[in-house]
Amino acid sequence: MLRIEKEPAKYDGQTMAERFMEDGATTLREKVASAIELAKTLPIDGCITGSCLLPGFDPEGWGTVPDIDVFVFGEDELVHAIDLARYALKMVPGSGTERSRQQEEWKLARLRQSGLNRKLGITTYKFWHDGVILNFTFKQRKFHGRWVPILDTPGVLQSFDMSIVMQGYDIRHHVMYDMRVGDPKVATPNPLRDHDCVMWTVAKWVRQFDRVVKYYNRGFDTRPMAKFYLDMIDGCIEAGCLFDSEESQEAFESFSSEFIEKRAAIADWYDEHKED
Repeated sequence: MLRIEKEPAKYDGQTMAERFMEDGATTLREKVASAIELAKTLPIDGCITGSCLLPGFDPEGWGTVPDIDVFVFGEDELVHAIDLARYALKMVPGSGTERSRQQEEWKLARLRQSGLNRKLGITTYKFWHDGVILNFTFKQRKFHGRWVPILDTPGVLQSFDMSIVMQGYDIRHHVMYDMRVGDPKVATPNPLRDHDCVMWTVAKWVRQFDRVVKYYNRGFDTRPMAKFYLDMIDGCIEAGCLFDSEESQEAFESFSSEFIEKRAAIADWYDEHKED
């Protein structure tokens, strides 16, 4: 579903602090809403998404530092967004602590000296002001063995793991994309994403199980995702190692050990909440 929204006023150089003051934002919920509206005016090609758009968003009740995810469509847009956050919005790198500031400064220095880390396919930089975090992310996807940049909002949403987060506001075109399926409070596997049960792909999926617990504690039914992870692990282990080389056997044994341990944790959580 697409919804065209009213075009906001063009960005005029306002800092995040000035925006909060103008809007009279004092609570975390008000500050996040104010920051989102300011982000919508920024001259960058990207989209706003994440938990800040979820129904029932409650930063105080959720007990975590609220963040706003902005995915940018290109490496140049990432650098541009970083400069806007730091020098125009006057936000501080990191998530509000001195250690996180130092970590983010190190990452920013590596970006300027060496460019993106192209091994992972995703790069995120955090900026903080008065309890609110802006995450600027550039994401790529694997296509025929190489990383290809994701350059539009539908592409970003199609790359997510679960249905409940598949909505985003396209900053350049002022369009809200809602690609969620079924009940918006029930998390199911993204039907637009390949569910490859090859061992290294399964390993990447199940390492996101912490998000299942996090969203469950926020009032979303993520039990279907837990069941999905259990089925993926079982299918992967059942298939076994398909190749006889020593390298393949060692890789399978390593992944199998991780899977068995992770499966036990997921199964315990799922059994505990199956009848909720």
